[in-house]
Amino acid sequence: IRELINRCFEKMTEAVDRFGGTVVNFLGDAILAAFGAPRAHEDDPERAIRAALDMIEGVRKVGRPQRLDLGLSVGIHAGEVVVGGISVGDRVDFTAFGDAVNTASRLQNVAGFREILISQRVYQQVRHAFEFENRPPAFVKNKREPIINYRVVGSKGRLLRRPLLGHGIVTRLIGRDRELARLDKTAQALSKGRSAFVCIVGEAGVGKTRLAWEARDRLRLGDLLWLEAGCVSFGATIPYGPVLCLLRAALGIDESDPADRVTEKIEKGTHGVKGVRQKTRDALAYLLGEVSSQNPLSRIHPKRRKESLIGESIRYIKGLAAKRPVAVMMDDLHWADPLSVEWIDRLVGELGNLPVLAICLYRPMFTRKWPEGSRPTLIEIGEISDRDSRRLLLELLGVSSLSVALVEKILKRTRGNPFFIEELIYALLDSSVLKRRGNRWELARGIEATEIPDTLRNVVMARIDLLEVRLRRVLQCAAVIGRGFRYEVLEYVTDFQARLAEYVYQLVDTHFLIKQSLLAEWLYLFRHVIAHDVVYETLLKRRRAEFHGKVGKCIESLYSDHLERHYEFLAHHYYLSNDAQKAAHYLEKAAEKLERLYANEALVETLERLIEVLDKRLPKTNEYTRMRAEALIRLARAHYFLGEYEASAATYQRAVRVADHMTDGIELAAVARRNIADVDRILGRHGRALRHLDRAEEIWARAGDSKGRLTVYNSRGVIYMSRGDYVQAAKSFRRGVELARREGTPDVLANVLNDLGIACLHAGRHKEALETFAEALGLMEELGDKRGMAAALNNLGMCHERLGQFELALNHYGRSFELAQKTGYRYAMLANLINIGQCYQYQGDNKAAIRQFRRVVRMTKALPNDYAASLALGNWATNLVCLGHNNEVPARIKEARHRARASGSHLARVNADLAEVFYVTSQRKYSNAEHLAQKAIADIEQHGYVDYHSLAYRYLAEVLLGKKNSVAARRAVTRSLRLAEKTGNPRDRAWVMWTRARVELSQGRLSQAHSVAQEARKLAHAIGDRALLETIDAALRESFLRSPKNDDRPHGRDCAISK
Repeated sequence: IRELINRCFEKMTEAVDRFGGTVVNFLGDAILAAFGAPRAHEDDPERAIRAALDMIEGVRKVGRPQRLDLGLSVGIHAGEVVVGGISVGDRVDFTAFGDAVNTASRLQNVAGFREILISQRVYQQVRHAFEFENRPPAFVKNKREPIINYRVVGSKGRLLRRPLLGHGIVTRLIGRDRELARLDKTAQALSKGRSAFVCIVGEAGVGKTRLAWEARDRLRLGDLLWLEAGCVSFGATIPYGPVLCLLRAALGIDESDPADRVTEKIEKGTHGVKGVRQKTRDALAYLLGEVSSQNPLSRIHPKRRKESLIGESIRYIKGLAAKRPVAVMMDDLHWADPLSVEWIDRLVGELGNLPVLAICLYRPMFTRKWPEGSRPTLIEIGEISDRDSRRLLLELLGVSSLSVALVEKILKRTRGNPFFIEELIYALLDSSVLKRRGNRWELARGIEATEIPDTLRNVVMARIDLLEVRLRRVLQCAAVIGRGFRYEVLEYVTDFQARLAEYVYQLVDTHFLIKQSLLAEWLYLFRHVIAHDVVYETLLKRRRAEFHGKVGKCIESLYSDHLERHYEFLAHHYYLSNDAQKAAHYLEKAAEKLERLYANEALVETLERLIEVLDKRLPKTNEYTRMRAEALIRLARAHYFLGEYEASAATYQRAVRVADHMTDGIELAAVARRNIADVDRILGRHGRALRHLDRAEEIWARAGDSKGRLTVYNSRGVIYMSRGDYVQAAKSFRRGVELARREGTPDVLANVLNDLGIACLHAGRHKEALETFAEALGLMEELGDKRGMAAALNNLGMCHERLGQFELALNHYGRSFELAQKTGYRYAMLANLINIGQCYQYQGDNKAAIRQFRRVVRMTKALPNDYAASLALGNWATNLVCLGHNNEVPARIKEARHRARASGSHLARVNADLAEVFYVTSQRKYSNAEHLAQKAIADIEQHGYVDYHSLAYRYLAEVLLGKKNSVAARRAVTRSLRLAEKTGNPRDRAWVMWTRARVELSQGRLSQAHSVAQEARKLAHAIGDRALLETIDAALRESFLRSPKNDDRPHGRDCAISK
């Protein structure tokens, strides 16, 4: 028997040790174990129950060989105990005593065979993790009041994040049956191996998160991977904030993991995941803060890097879904940074038939047009009805009826907001207005004397006011850290370390905080963002600043080995502290990180804060003045990338003014002026742009900076091309080529040669363009620059296309597409397909052309590019007109216009306008067509789109011919011909001459008409334009057009690529 008892004690001791407890004493056939002393853990109550479950199973196994049905009973309570050694003479015993020990002992005496009984205090802390059975209150020795207790049935198997509702009362989800049924129905797609996308929309406090959690708990999928992240109110400056939370959870990575541990977990977490490649692991490492020079993503342009980070992280999620169902939940999406919103956009647009459930929760102020084909189920939730509000009240308090006057007073205040109702009940309980009498709650005083706050904020404030001073201070410190915080951070910030664990438990017990499991510890959360905001607002600004500074120091101390992961948080906290130097330092570091991630919206806000700190809170030293000038240049660049050109120009001007007054800032002034020129070019202010470049060139020439001068030549060439002056553009690029050859910089030389080739191409110097592109291609092959090779091949294809050498052109476009596809050069892939479509179009194969344009549109759904999609849709529409499929044309043009607006490109809008002119003219609606053509011409002249200029005037001439206004048509076609000769595009010239022949015919000049038509035919034959040849030959067979019938053909635009 002794041996059997010893083995039982061994199993029990092992279980206590396994879960971090301490065996305090052996008491006959019982043991006393403590969790939380001498070593405390955040989840000690849960550890105690899990140890008890292991003990029962361990003892059962001990008896099996002898066929003995062994078991034990366990009692668990939480509270303060005295733990230590007691000595009598030479004898020393380690023990624990106090009321908590006595209560646990009484529960153990009441517990039956193989039963675990826990007290109400323990139940409130562990109900998220276990299943329980209610038990009648236990009347025990030396206790005046019965002990409310619960029997542990078993573990729930996974953590449930659900707020504690009521003082010991568990409430069901009330008033959301219809919404829950819709959510359940949508979520069931997972069990059938399909994807689903749900948006839950509602104001604060109506229960969006609770609804999602309820649906999660009802999913009967044992292998479901549930990934969940919430956004914070200052999350707009934290790129990929919620995405990082999701990825860390999926990979099992903790924020405090060192770099080698993160790399190890990425390798382990991606092993065997379908579709994952080394590029995926590189992207995950970069996102999770492991940025090293060895990572290939650190060496590419930020825009390309962004595409790779989003694409590869989504590839990982999709790979996980190939093995098991995955649910991705993003809470408070209205606070998310733009990159996270783009990430969820891409995810829901690419799910296909994978078992992925995406749930987005946000307030109505967040408006979003989700990707086409994502099919979101929109669940809008508002306030619950008065009937359901009464049900919630009764269930919160565990009674069957309440005073009608009290109910009506509460309902009038809360107006159906569930969170408001819960907080109000807590306030009445905290202030002892409601008292428990057995199983009923009663008013402590009359309804007339009962004060009920009239707003949710006032209710929360009233509850805060009732807190003991030290509890309130701990809560305020927590609010400064954020809505969610780690215990160790709070411990650093607050002054109550000795009793902090007790205070935090009290705040959980009183429902200000809830806690959820992280990988290695507990994370505490404010029950609701409103509660967090109200607590934060109770702090004086001076105290807020002090606490923010402490949080910053804590982050520096805890994460000193990998601070880069936390730059945004450090910038946030020090910006709100009194330490201006550290604020400037970390704001600058955060800005550098945001630039690398191409998070331009967040970058703008961060740089504006940095400039504010430098302007108002730091002395005007040379160091800080230079930092301010650099910050202004970076801010202007961020505005530029966002398409905010006026703001960009104004900010560059500010940078120039600051740099001009610096003793050592002359090069910054030159950089700012060169960049202003790029912005002015986009805004059509070409003269002003050239003046800025002249000044920048003068500065760099004086400083002997060849690299700076080279950028000036390149920018100047681009401006001349924008003005349609390709001769001057070529001259500027040639100067750049000469300088690049002298400096011996092959990469720069290759890019300038590419630009020179584009200028020569548009100037009609096709031979020089071919030679220049060929040289650029050779250099890029030597450098191994596959993207540059793709650009040069595309441009070579354009040269051959203009010369009518369509087979050569198609060969170059095909090679370019292959390279672009291998390197992920999306823009080049789309440009290649558009140009291939143009080749088929010029050869008269409209169906083949449409196939290419349709392919572009399909690609832009998965890889968004509204500009390319708009061009393809416009060209698609014109080819449909040629085939006589007019029913489909309006829809294509409408979509082309929509995508042009989305892209913000005037060029795409012009292309859509001209497609509509062509269609409306074919329908003989000449008045509409004339208005649209004039509008397109105005846009072209305003923005300098010279490639479209000749085409637009030719379309106008065709319209005027249809209106029988031959005089105006002659003026338009003459203007079109001059523009075609200026740009040197032989195809433009051939088509314009054909239109001119018909204008001559309309005015009765038959001889001139035939002569011009023959010249147009000759040129069409030379360039291999089969469509034009067929049109002219058909007309000549009919004795050259007996009437001036309109016979226009499409003339789409191709895409050059400037590397």
